[in-house]
Amino acid sequence: MPLFRRFCSVALALPLLAAPALAQDATSSTSNTPDVNAKGYYATLGAGASWPQNLNGSTSVFGVDVSGNYSLNGGFALETGLGYDFGKVRGELTYVYNNASLNTLTVSALGSTGTASITNGNVNTNSVMASAYVDIPTGSRWVPTWAAASATPTSAGGPFQPGPTT
Repeated sequence: MPLFRRFCSVALALPLLAAPALAQDATSSTSNTPDVNAKGYYATLGAGASWPQNLNGSTSVFGVDVSGNYSLNGGFALETGLGYDFGKVRGELTYVYNNASLNTLTVSALGSTGTASITNGNVNTNSVMASAYVDIPTGSRWVPTWAAASATPTSAGGPFQPGPTT
């Protein structure tokens, strides 16, 4: 991924880092601090960059040991969700989409190794995550949180075309 696109992805994500802490921006009537007992629905939205790990694996085909490696480049991530603030505790259901591009495939079998470049290849990951947050009141604008989450990821590879082998 070109450096400029990576910079833009990271720059888009930076303002969103504070979104969960400021999602419920209700203030108490006597000070300028968030009211941790405020209740109600809120939405979350995020965008950023992702750098997945390479995929490695091995198997046996007709008694022949075969190992392979997909080399992945960075991609982007999108997140959207809906939550409810119960006061000091918040619950959230979020959908997360990650995309990465495939770069090369390396396969080893029978003492030989071959590498092919891949054009137009991608790997997509879709996840649904349920989260719970406990807000810790500090008496300031910043409210630290304790969080727990559970996700159900699914992956789907995209179409790709093999390039020249080496």
